[in-house]
Amino acid sequence: MINALTVFDNLLLTQYLAKLPQDKKRVAAVLAQLNLIAQQKAYPHTLSQGQAQRVALARAVINRPKVLLCDEPTASLKKTCQEKSTWNETRVQLIRK
Repeated sequence: MINALTVFDNLLLTQYLAKLPQDKKRVAAVLAQLNLIAQQKAYPHTLSQGQAQRVALARAVINRPKVLLCDEPTASLKKTCQEKSTWNETRVQLIRK
């Protein structure tokens, strides 16, 4: 992530660098699915480790890749039911949308 950009702007940058239209609705939807709406205006250095991990997941799926290989995508998430269940509920949905 670019430290000078907000979480939201980092996701827009991901689309721009892929030469895709910058879709603010898509960014908002992905942030919502990963329970990151409250962090959309936050800068990377202010995020917890789990939040940063979820932003990394958002960057990975924002452009709707056909294949996504993940090595322990929930490793940095707290072992609370909420963060683990957020990932479990959205992991397949993010790719399909």
